[in-house]
Amino acid sequence: MSRSRIAIALVLAALLWGGARSLGGTADRDRSSWPKTATTVMVPPPEVARFASLGYRELLADITWARTLVYFGSNWAGEGDLSQLEQLLDVIVALDPRFKPMYEWAAYAVVFKHGTATQAEYRSSLHYLERAMKEFPDDYTYFWIAGSRYYWDLDAPDEKTRHEYRERGAALIEEAMRKPNAPPDLATTAANMRSRLGQHQRAIESLRQMVMITDNDEAREKMLERLRVESPDLADEVERAADDLTLEWQKNMPSVPLDFYILLGPRPPAVIDFRQLATPHDLFGAEEDSEMSAAESEPSPPPATPSPAGEETPDSDPDSG
Repeated sequence: MSRSRIAIALVLAALLWGGARSLGGTADRDRSSWPKTATTVMVPPPEVARFASLGYRELLADITWARTLVYFGSNWAGEGDLSQLEQLLDVIVALDPRFKPMYEWAAYAVVFKHGTATQAEYRSSLHYLERAMKEFPDDYTYFWIAGSRYYWDLDAPDEKTRHEYRERGAALIEEAMRKPNAPPDLATTAANMRSRLGQHQRAIESLRQMVMITDNDEAREKMLERLRVESPDLADEVERAADDLTLEWQKNMPSVPLDFYILLGPRPPAVIDFRQLATPHDLFGAEEDSEMSAAESEPSPPPATPSPAGEETPDSDPDSG
């Protein structure tokens, strides 16, 4: 191919690229003046949905869940406003309140619907989290998310209400850290929250309890490090007590988890020593009853009678008078 043909091809390509770019800009300007697309879905009220399910509530909940995901994805990538998202979620809750995959997804999906999260969206998120905590009280996830929402996200115009939100958030994190399979670092998170609220003693108690029941060495070191910030002497004492408890656990019941061993306690002796069961105290009031019986059986002394007038008594003085 000659150089002239190459030059002509390059010029044509440049002209085509410039024309396409100009045409695209004109199309974008025209499209911006069009009205926004409104996506509307038919959502029955929860009461109607329960009746219309004809007893197959879980099946209709699955179908509504699929519609919710399609609705959310279509409007999130497009220009929809996601205004009917809560309506779809409420139908799922009404049909099957134990539909677990929906709750955590809803806690995040209902916020940032318009780019910036609002207080109304945070309250909507907590609405589904509160229901999830009621339906699944052993799952730390919902308590952890709800605690973060209350402590960091929810706001109020007055200081008293804001403090109540922070208190609620710290309490939920403390509940979460005691749930099965909860991350051990939630204890330090709860302690930091309590310290920010000025509740240093509660932070110390929370850390002390978690140090004693965790069998994760790395997490225990982090909690002890955080406890030393509050009380170095107490941290050393708790560390020694935790080491003693760990040795006792490994000696007696290494096959069970540490928290379960704390509930059971040490292994009972093979032989019952009844002398250890004896007590010097009167448990049934037998001694008291015997004392009362003895007091009642003793004869009472005769009453003293005055001597007649003019009659001499052994104690009377004959010369008196």
